[in-house]
Amino acid sequence: MVKVPDTPEKGERWRSRQARPLVWRLLGLCAVILLPAYLFIAVLLTQYAQTARQQFERSGIDNARDLAEIMDRDVASLTAVLQTLSYSTRLSGREFADFHRLALRVGTAAGAAVVLSEPDGQQVVNTRVPFGTPLPKVSASFAAVVSKRVPMVIDLFPGPHPLAWRYSVSVPVVHEASQAVTHVLSFSIDPVRLRDLLLKSGLDPGAVAGIIDRNGRLVARSTGRARLTGTRPSAFLAPVSQRPEGQFRHMRHDGTETLTSFTRMKSTGWIVAHSFPVEAIDAPTRGLVRQLVALGLLTTLMAVVGGLVLSRRILGALSSLERAASAVGQGVEVAPVRTAVLEIDRVGERLAAASHDLRITREVKETLLYEVNHRVKNSLAVVTSLLSLQMRQTTDAALKGSLDDLRARIDVIASVHQRLYVSGRHDRLDLGLFLCEISTDMALALDSARYRYTSTCDEGIVIGVDRTTPMALIVGELLTNAVKHGCNLPYGNISLAVRRIGEGRIMVVIADDGPGLPTDFGQPGASGVGFRIVTGLVRQIRGQITTNAGQAGARFEIVLTEAIE
Repeated sequence: MVKVPDTPEKGERWRSRQARPLVWRLLGLCAVILLPAYLFIAVLLTQYAQTARQQFERSGIDNARDLAEIMDRDVASLTAVLQTLSYSTRLSGREFADFHRLALRVGTAAGAAVVLSEPDGQQVVNTRVPFGTPLPKVSASFAAVVSKRVPMVIDLFPGPHPLAWRYSVSVPVVHEASQAVTHVLSFSIDPVRLRDLLLKSGLDPGAVAGIIDRNGRLVARSTGRARLTGTRPSAFLAPVSQRPEGQFRHMRHDGTETLTSFTRMKSTGWIVAHSFPVEAIDAPTRGLVRQLVALGLLTTLMAVVGGLVLSRRILGALSSLERAASAVGQGVEVAPVRTAVLEIDRVGERLAAASHDLRITREVKETLLYEVNHRVKNSLAVVTSLLSLQMRQTTDAALKGSLDDLRARIDVIASVHQRLYVSGRHDRLDLGLFLCEISTDMALALDSARYRYTSTCDEGIVIGVDRTTPMALIVGELLTNAVKHGCNLPYGNISLAVRRIGEGRIMVVIADDGPGLPTDFGQPGASGVGFRIVTGLVRQIRGQITTNAGQAGARFEIVLTEAIE
């Protein structure tokens, strides 16, 4: 809290130092709001960049694994075909011409040449040439296939033409009787097959994938010339070493820095690598930074312009308030306002002067209202006396009962004005205390020998007098009805409860243990005048009423809000 000096001279000097034009305060408020927002956005951008980079790194490893899985599936499918073909009876019968025709159909379907070789590498059948064509030895070694007697993938080896490299998927052909490896059955495959698989895998734009065999030779690459096949990318091999998988950064031959993720194929041990430009990884973050900077500048400009426009409007409104302050005719007395805004200080001085006049006016008004309540109470007492006199003179029982009901209702209204006069207030009453007092008086005035009356009322439930009078009439009607119709037993019980039920709501309950209400009670034509009066009054105070029609003992529940309107 800012301490204001006591003396006028000090107060003037203090205001001259502290008070500033409203426009500066509004611009300062804009800065206070925007600067933390900018700081928060900067922190979010930093975290976003780190998260995006980590996500790209994870996706790089995942992409390499996916590519390796595709390659492994291709090797597995080729191996399965070769193993099935190795059980052909044409091999055991050495019917190589027939086997050549069968292998040619299989190789065409598989997209690779089928080669049948002796264990020393001498070719017997090669579907690339007609059967009977003299065939050379295979340059690749089948020693591991023969010794281990398991399917294997042979690393790159020179093909029949210069710069024509091949790799093979080979399986041993075992003689059924001797269990000796008689031949090696292979698919001789052009590495273009793997390049096509890499391209069909759906690489992201800018990404490059490649495969390197166990000898460090490049088997296939998704981009680049075919002459690179068989070369050894030493700059790439050094970071890979013997690691099963991982990531590293390196520069391409065109100077592009890339993030390379690699893993190894399960079937061959070959390296499958996936490279992505680092610039493309950071591009979304940089683009977002540029957009946010532009948005921040635009927001700042809008805030400044809006602050200027708003300050002019507020100043205009305050000037109007200053001119109208002297004409204020109601409200509470207030002290002169002291704020950090000089313009509002001047308006506060006018309001202080006007509020003093309002206090005097209000005191006169309340004095008159108290007198009115007293006079209305006395006038209603005269009316009830006249009604009582008329009741004594009439012999018509129905008319006498109607006059008695009317007198009771007027007494209720007179009680409201009496309590307003006694309480010193003219606009509100404690509902619980008031209903308990008035209902107790009514219970004593009625035939109290036939029933026992109890009341439980929460105190401090204050509502306006515009709803207090209808509530008093409602309770009077229901209490009278309970005495008339709910106490046909030798001795009955009637109760009143006023309590809060939460969320600013009040419930008023009138109940008896008599025979209860008819099943159709409350329906059109099934209720008397008294209940129609009650429902009309409940609507007037914007409340809700519910009954337990059809059950033993009558019970009425009225729910309304506590707020003073």
